[in-house]
Amino acid sequence: MKQTRIEVTGIQRPGRLSAVQARMLLEARATQVLAELERRQAILAGAPAGHRQTPMSAAEREAALLSKEWHWKLLKEIYAALSRCDEGRYGQCERCRELIPAKRLAATPWARLCRECQHEADPESGLPPAERGVDLLVAAA
Repeated sequence: MKQTRIEVTGIQRPGRLSAVQARMLLEARATQVLAELERRQAILAGAPAGHRQTPMSAAEREAALLSKEWHWKLLKEIYAALSRCDEGRYGQCERCRELIPAKRLAATPWARLCRECQHEADPESGLPPAERGVDLLVAAA
């Protein structure tokens, strides 16, 4: 089965990212995530969020903490993708070593696994039933 991917190279080709483009995309996303983390920290520290008139409820505080945790994990994944760029491994699945399809990298530039390996690692990841193949048949039996 032929797969396309966003290949990180020094030369730009149609449908592919150069190493510079991949790095720029990942760095821009890291900047966005850092800004959101700063905003969440300010909310948790009690700084006015839109000049809040009422104190933060326990549920709002928990939601802010969970969001902050999620953003830290995302930032870690982005930095790992930047490391893979530096090492020449960006766009290669860490599990099966196959190329990650271009569409997946376009949607999730920090992806470390192809869709199939992501589904094996996390069956709740939302892989469509048509792409689950044997897993769907085994579950039905």
